[in-house]
Amino acid sequence: MAKRIRTTSGSSDSYRSPRARAARSAVLGFAGLAVLSCGGDETAGPPPGPPPPPPTATVPARITLDPETVAVVAGDTIRVRARVLNDRAQPISDAVVTWTISDPAVATIDATGLVTGLKEGSASLTATSGPVSNSAPVAVHSLDRATLMDLYVGTRGGEWTNNDGWGTDAPVGSWYGVTANANSRVTAIDLSENGLSGQLPEDLGRLAFLTELRVHGNAGLSGPIPASLTELGIQTLQYGGTMLCTVRDEGFQAWLNAIATRDGEFLACNEERSDLMKLYAAMGGESWTESGNWGTDDPLEDWFGISVDDTTGRVTTINLNRNNLSGEIPPEIQYFPSLRVLRLDYNRLEGEIPAEIGLLTELRRIDIDGNAFQGEIPPEIGNLENLRVLWIGGGENQLSGSIPPELGNLESLEEIHLYEARLDGSIPVEFGNLTELEVLRITETRIDGGLPESLAALGKLRRILLYDNELSNPLPS
Repeated sequence: MAKRIRTTSGSSDSYRSPRARAARSAVLGFAGLAVLSCGGDETAGPPPGPPPPPPTATVPARITLDPETVAVVAGDTIRVRARVLNDRAQPISDAVVTWTISDPAVATIDATGLVTGLKEGSASLTATSGPVSNSAPVAVHSLDRATLMDLYVGTRGGEWTNNDGWGTDAPVGSWYGVTANANSRVTAIDLSENGLSGQLPEDLGRLAFLTELRVHGNAGLSGPIPASLTELGIQTLQYGGTMLCTVRDEGFQAWLNAIATRDGEFLACNEERSDLMKLYAAMGGESWTESGNWGTDDPLEDWFGISVDDTTGRVTTINLNRNNLSGEIPPEIQYFPSLRVLRLDYNRLEGEIPAEIGLLTELRRIDIDGNAFQGEIPPEIGNLENLRVLWIGGGENQLSGSIPPELGNLESLEEIHLYEARLDGSIPVEFGNLTELEVLRITETRIDGGLPESLAALGKLRRILLYDNELSNPLPS
């Protein structure tokens, strides 16, 4: 057997197979090429070409807008936010967004997405980032739109004769009866004879540029003329043929009188609920025998002793006789323009009979006898042209002075009862004008003289009571 001889002169290839030695030669060959490539000209580089594309995570793929539909008031602002996303729906925090708007006359937009409304109209804004963009509609409305809609709702706009444009997206200046300036602010409203009913809204004073308001010829329109209008430069106010009323305020009345062109009645507003409570406080309401529902939110006709007109809701009767009233009749008694019956008889009222009673021109009957009044009978009672029955005196009263000749103006008077009082003087000759008088009672007073001859002409007079006086002259023939 032949033996393999081990040498010591070099490579260990002596121990490798021919296949292993071939593989090692190939490796050494590649290494040599690598060494050669590091030498030569150091300035030489790879051949020129386009830059590599950026990583996918930084390429905008979509933009979302918030809000997706933009509504702004002319003169106001609203911010729109753009969110830039990559193709994995991940936000790109450092993405650059540019903004444009289709009609800069309607609205503008700055580099931060802040939209400023300029005038009523429509436009479209666009946000762009890299290769993508997104758009949103922009609607600019008048600052006065909401107030106009309050007017529409408060006066039953759906039932108007003409309500063209109202409540639509059209500019308010194109709505029926509305005039607006270049900035979409309302300057005039003309809804005369247009079937309005209900009430004018109190916020009508928000129409800062309003100078003309015409609502005349709308019979169903009622309630107060809005006090907020006093803050405006109103030059024309026409409300004739309506039931609009005026509040009891001197400043408001002065403003109304100063309007250059005004047409309408001075109808006092119905504040009778609060006025009744002033009567309650002044006349000892907490001690009344009966005070059912007074001071509650119940309808006034459910308050003890109160009746109202079925149509207007105005108080027509105050009947609190024999109800333990005390104190004085307050001046607020004048604020019941529809009052027909006033009965406060047989209580403990004192002080003077208020002259303001003479303003209740609808009164048919006054019973204030059986109290403790002082002073004289107010001549203003002679203004109550519709009065038919008058009772004054009795009780612990200390009324004094003469009988006012103005009582002779009460041409509708049917009964007059003046008794148990310290009245003096004589019966006024003016009583001869009381052509409807049926009962004349003047008893237990200090009047003297005789009956005036003028009473002989009173064809309806059927009863005369004159006992316990100081009369001296005989009756007229």
